[in-house]
Amino acid sequence: MLKIREDDLEAIDPAAVIAKKSTGYGAEVLVHKDMIPDGFVTEKVSAESIMVAMAK
Repeated sequence: MLKIREDDLEAIDPAAVIAKKSTGYGAEVLVHKDMIPDGFVTEKVSAESIMVAMAK
């Protein structure tokens, strides 16, 4: 899971994105781990959060 600014979304390959949620401060993006660009910091995510993101 990445928590990033909206304009940072351009640096992420759309094929890497599993789910995306825009927030008032940026975006939360669930991406394939092996496709995260260098320089991005990931956050640990629970299995429940993954399932909820994929269901939407």
